[in-house]
Amino acid sequence: MSAALDYPAAPPAGIDPAAYRDTIIAAMQRRYKIALLADDEQAEVDEETRDMAMATWDTEWPDDPQPRDLKAAMDVVDDDLHYWAEG
Repeated sequence: MSAALDYPAAPPAGIDPAAYRDTIIAAMQRRYKIALLADDEQAEVDEETRDMAMATWDTEWPDDPQPRDLKAAMDVVDDDLHYWAEG
């Protein structure tokens, strides 16, 4: 992880912003992983889902909150998953 935050995160009081950013991205990865495992029964999706989470984090989101928080991240991942399900 770089020292500078690419998008700011909105941590709870007393939590390091960089650590909270990593927590958000890890939660995004888990959400993608759950969807992939349910669809494909793949056991080795950690790298792929981390890449998906990072790609999502590195883009602008609809109604992008500044700074970002966990709820907004989960909403964006859910939107992605819903879009994939429709396609």
